[in-house]
Amino acid sequence: MDGSPCSCLPPFKDPYEGGQTLKTKTAMTNRLKVVCSVVLLAASFAAMPVQPAHSEEGYIDQTFDHATIGLISGKTFLSDETVYGGSSTLWQLSLANSTAIIASDAGNSTPHMRAQAGNVISTEPTVQNDGTLVFEARVKTADAQTAANAETIKFVLDDTQSPTRKKLWWLSLYPDSLRWGGGADLATAGLKLVSGLSPDTWYYLRIESNLATMKNNIYWGTDRSALTLVKQTGVFDTAAPVYNNPVNPRLRLMAMRQVALDDIRLSHVPVPEDPDPPTNPDVIDVDPVPEFDVSGNWSWSSAVKGPILKSPETVWTTEQGATATYNPHLDQAGNVRISIYKLHLNENNDPNVRFDVHHGNVVDTVYVDFTQGSTGWYELGTYPFSGNPQEEFVKLTKLTKTGSTRASAVRFEVLSGAAGNPAVTQTLYVNSDTITNSRVTNPPTKFEDIANQEARKDIVYLSNKGYVQGTTETLFEPGKTISRGEFITVLVRAMGLEVNAAGNAYPDVPAGSALADAVGAAQAAGLLQQLPITGGNLQPAANITREEMALLLDHAVTFKGKNLDWLASMHNPYSGYTDLSSIQPWARNAVERIVGLGIMEGSTNGAYEPAGTVTRAQMTVILKHYLQTIEWAGPPTGSGWELSFQDEFYGTDLDWDVWKPQNGFPGHILSSRWKENVVVEDGLLKLVTKKEQRGGADWTTASVWVKNTVFEQTYGYWEAKYRYAAGTGLNQSWWMIDGADPGAARGLFEIDINEGHYPNRINMNLHTYIDGVRKQNQILYKSEDDLSADFHTYGLEWNEQELIYYLDGNEIGRRPVANANLPVYPILSTALLSGAGPITDALDGKSMDVDYVRVYRKKPAGGNE
Repeated sequence: MDGSPCSCLPPFKDPYEGGQTLKTKTAMTNRLKVVCSVVLLAASFAAMPVQPAHSEEGYIDQTFDHATIGLISGKTFLSDETVYGGSSTLWQLSLANSTAIIASDAGNSTPHMRAQAGNVISTEPTVQNDGTLVFEARVKTADAQTAANAETIKFVLDDTQSPTRKKLWWLSLYPDSLRWGGGADLATAGLKLVSGLSPDTWYYLRIESNLATMKNNIYWGTDRSALTLVKQTGVFDTAAPVYNNPVNPRLRLMAMRQVALDDIRLSHVPVPEDPDPPTNPDVIDVDPVPEFDVSGNWSWSSAVKGPILKSPETVWTTEQGATATYNPHLDQAGNVRISIYKLHLNENNDPNVRFDVHHGNVVDTVYVDFTQGSTGWYELGTYPFSGNPQEEFVKLTKLTKTGSTRASAVRFEVLSGAAGNPAVTQTLYVNSDTITNSRVTNPPTKFEDIANQEARKDIVYLSNKGYVQGTTETLFEPGKTISRGEFITVLVRAMGLEVNAAGNAYPDVPAGSALADAVGAAQAAGLLQQLPITGGNLQPAANITREEMALLLDHAVTFKGKNLDWLASMHNPYSGYTDLSSIQPWARNAVERIVGLGIMEGSTNGAYEPAGTVTRAQMTVILKHYLQTIEWAGPPTGSGWELSFQDEFYGTDLDWDVWKPQNGFPGHILSSRWKENVVVEDGLLKLVTKKEQRGGADWTTASVWVKNTVFEQTYGYWEAKYRYAAGTGLNQSWWMIDGADPGAARGLFEIDINEGHYPNRINMNLHTYIDGVRKQNQILYKSEDDLSADFHTYGLEWNEQELIYYLDGNEIGRRPVANANLPVYPILSTALLSGAGPITDALDGKSMDVDYVRVYRKKPAGGNE
């Protein structure tokens, strides 16, 4: 959630919290109060975002921000901002030599420090001997001409107590590696924490030392906000008591040769109290509505949990004016009883939290004292809602300057019946665990060499999803050919196969390597059958050919066992290739099927080029076609299905013998619908939105459905692949209803597989009419992707017990089937709705683009796939 207000740190540390920010909730596993670490960027470790330590009165918080070019000589760092840019009297230089503040260079945009060989920078006086000592710095590796064994700088934590000084730990930087520990005299090279460092490159270092337990974590990396944990360790000699009870700890930076440094920071955080978190008797198992958002600085709480079983995380803030908003997305009018889940700790609670209830055109305000009572549900009141989901919500605001304001769940109970004895017809929860943004964007790509690539969008998308990786942090090398081993690794990852090092039988694949894990998994899944092998060797470094890639992909399709009945109606260009005789016999069937599936295609000269190589960019496009065609499509349970209806939308017009359009103004939406807004081109059905006055409305949209005389079905797997129109205010629907057509339905039930709202909202609804009571059961889901940027599959598995909803082959919701047990037919429609967001001229000419509609049914008992 890049750009979210929650990505900032709170201004100071709550003694009951671990200091973790909302943005790093899932990644941060070590609390500042209990660890001491340095992070190192190594391929064998997972990235772990690290945030700066908090500053509070009584803490050390010294940061050097070099501003003025010149020399610093003598013992004490100057505190004059105009001379040095820092404000510390804690750090001191050795008397020998001088330290230069030099101009910026290619890797550092600001002036920085250059220490000479023999220069020592140390903390004087010594620091506190309890809590957590956090040291951070930016350091530059030596140039490429420096010998690999030439030590650049030592970072040392020792204890100056008499009579014996004790070296608690030390860390040493070499041109190509970072090393931990060594001999007691600091002269012996220690354990390599990372190797292969780039020369003449700036890196960030972070060491967190718990001075009570003497446990240390080490972090390293090129991105300060996403450092990597590379080592968790104690002091050198854990058996010696003197090493576990430092009296006068001192941190030293010892330059062994000329070295560049910047952004030096030292913080000391006392150990906070760790009270027993209160128990929670109110835990409930529900799916909350994902409509919680914040402004200001909020952090995840480690001290108290909320009532939602699947997502108990809560949040807290100390920033005056910070807000939290809960929107139940109710689109029906009625009385709603609202209760908050009030969080109460032993102390530091907020005495005056403001809750604004926005309903209709009214705002009612309730003030709640969190210092009173205990943790549990607290009723704000009952309020009449008008059914406008964009304008009706609950907003929390922190008014006080002190204390911690906490946010958890809010309960919305829709009431009916007499005021004195109302019945609850629907209960919705909005929970603080479901942070959302008003817009969703993929993280910006880190690759510098793909700007002009046709495959750029696919490279960014699959890289952000973790399917493909760069050759370095900043390079993808799209034109580089891909090897056998690389493609096997990528395909195994895309298929979600379990690694299986024991399955690797090839002598030229190193045992214990990541490649061995992938090759073993591929071998166990049958992906390597028929692949040409010479002398028993896999030859993983050899370039993979196009026919070899087709063979592996074909085996992957077979392994997945997806229903491919729809393939019979598709045009396969395979027979038109001019070089079919060049395809090896062992690859011909594979190439034919993979081409027919649209996963691979021929070259621009009309040939397939079976012996040709594949670039990394081409591989990414092919992999995405595989994912969209196989992994993300079709009935998720694989076998036991047969195709009962499909339309791939070929031709120049919709088949009006199968489909029927709506013509006119339905009255319940803000647009009229017309056949003229239905366009078929380029293999897509396009439902076009136009700003034009027709039928009593200012806008026109479209709606089409399959005639029930042509096809209708009860139960089965229903799937459509489409791309959202890129504009707010438009409801983009894939749905079914009982009855001869949507306008003459019996009205017993309606199933909305997706009523989509740009950019990323998926609304899954079941409307029922049972015993004279009409109910709407809604599941809301927000994708991480902009759903207008590419095609996605929206599926429903409908059986006698449940409705199970899927996005790109992944389950995103389920509910009981209720009375939905009659034949229905596919419907695709668009409509302007106020509840879908602001309606602007940006919608004019935009379309919801549908690639296909496919419906499956279960085979009769005893049938085979």
